[in-house]
Amino acid sequence: MSPRKRLFWLMATFLLGILAACGLASGPSLLSRPETSSPAPEGGVAAYYDGNPQSVTIRDAAIAFAIASGITQPSQIVSFVNTVLRVQPPLTLAEVTTADPNPVAISDFDGDGTPGTVRDAAILFAVATLQTRDANRINTFVNTVLRLQPPLNLTPEQAARLPGPGFVPPTGLPTASPSPSPPGIPTLGVPQAVTGRLTTSSPRDPRRPTHFIQDFLLSAPAGQTVRIQLSSIDFDTYLFIVNQATGEVIAENDDFGESTNSQLDLVVQAGINYLVRVSSYDPGATGAFQLRTALVAPAPTPSPTASPTPSAGGFNIEIEFIDNSLSPSQRNIVLQAARRWEQIITGDLPDVTVTLEAGFCGAGFPPTPLVNRPVDDLLVQVTGARLLSSPPESDGPGRVVGQAGPCGPLRPGIGIIPYARIGIDPADLGRLEDRGSLFDVVLHELGHALGFGTVPNWRPLLLNSGTSNPRFAGRQATAEYNSLGGSGNVPVEVEPPPEGHWRRTLGLELMTPVLPPPPARPALSRITAAAMQDLGFTGVNLSAADPYTLPPEGRIRPGEGLFLGNDAVFGPIGGELRLLP
Repeated sequence: MSPRKRLFWLMATFLLGILAACGLASGPSLLSRPETSSPAPEGGVAAYYDGNPQSVTIRDAAIAFAIASGITQPSQIVSFVNTVLRVQPPLTLAEVTTADPNPVAISDFDGDGTPGTVRDAAILFAVATLQTRDANRINTFVNTVLRLQPPLNLTPEQAARLPGPGFVPPTGLPTASPSPSPPGIPTLGVPQAVTGRLTTSSPRDPRRPTHFIQDFLLSAPAGQTVRIQLSSIDFDTYLFIVNQATGEVIAENDDFGESTNSQLDLVVQAGINYLVRVSSYDPGATGAFQLRTALVAPAPTPSPTASPTPSAGGFNIEIEFIDNSLSPSQRNIVLQAARRWEQIITGDLPDVTVTLEAGFCGAGFPPTPLVNRPVDDLLVQVTGARLLSSPPESDGPGRVVGQAGPCGPLRPGIGIIPYARIGIDPADLGRLEDRGSLFDVVLHELGHALGFGTVPNWRPLLLNSGTSNPRFAGRQATAEYNSLGGSGNVPVEVEPPPEGHWRRTLGLELMTPVLPPPPARPALSRITAAAMQDLGFTGVNLSAADPYTLPPEGRIRPGEGLFLGNDAVFGPIGGELRLLP
């Protein structure tokens, strides 16, 4: 079976299990639910799976989640845990088939009256993975990483009754030191660039005998994130990361962005020898290739006032990644940016269900129909594989780096749209993360997704639109601008109507069309927060805004910052919206 078909089969099995929402099933040599219900172990923790009765580990919870999803055969569980849940080090068949055969009892963590469901197992896996009982973080993990449907909405009261974060990896596991490179396998350092060639004399892929390969043994420090890029002008590349000891494929990539080249980000774990495997998509392909490695800088650490901790308020931005174009570290940055906006907008909006046809919002958004999809309060679908639109000026690195905007039905009474999308140019994605700018870019684009410059409510508040001096006449934003020493309404950047940025004279403000170069950081100021009040959001927390001073001469000189113009995308109004009881 080809890698694509294998992954599709695994994901299909996963999704079918989620939709089935079944309880724990039994399989050969696996734990099964007792015929008569018995109390859960003390503290509400599930019984163990890996033979260690002292703790419920991430590995235990992953196996429990696989079984609860409807996967019962040992080999299928191993594939699911390693390929979909990506547990490290990879699960082995022995861990599944030699587990203690005592009955398992997963408590009713979600409070629906039925213990041992897939939702209970998902909560258990989230707690074990995140080491927390924070309701917001658990909900975000279950809904955006595990993609549970309907979405989990665990309350703080329910989360407080969950087992404490005493979920620790089993002790006593040996920490293997990297072994020397076997004869014939060259070592690949970080950073390094090497060239090579696939020929008809090259080794063949043991999983795909019709494809040639060349392996490199990765030498990189544990805990670091390594970016691996494979390119060729002779063939369509296919990149694999393989556990040398087990032969398990840890990660794979065919096409990255809009090219036929490949790229993967790998978080290096201690005790694993990684093979970087160069191959091709087409069978029998040969030719020259170039392999590059580089360390990926850690996600930027926002200032204390911009700390992306979960919001204490009722406003929720649900992030959904519609493809695999963003690495785990990049996804985490997007989630941090969403949490930051939840610190500013805290007022809960009425829950709604949204119905949108696939592709209604253009460029594959939504990629599949949204049929009575519950939304609380904003659903944002994100991709790092393309922009939302591709005008000629957006092509190539450093031009239009991201685009965002809402689309779909209006909420009754306030005109806020509950669905939005963000596209980040793949030509810029890695560079933005490396230089520490990705958080600021996503934070800016989420402003447009929320409605800054993009919802119908914005346009009546624009004065002098289409002239050389457009202004925003929102009462709250104007008051904040004047309190900082400004005069009159807030200046808006001269752009094709309807203008959607503050003018550059506001300097280091987040919603101007130019972001400052690191280490300078843009400010999500009280002006922007107040503009959200003017657009109709409630519970706006002005005190959570960043410190900001209106500069006397705030214009950033051309070339000094990162240009974000042409990024506000206006989607059609339509689809259906229904208020939930």
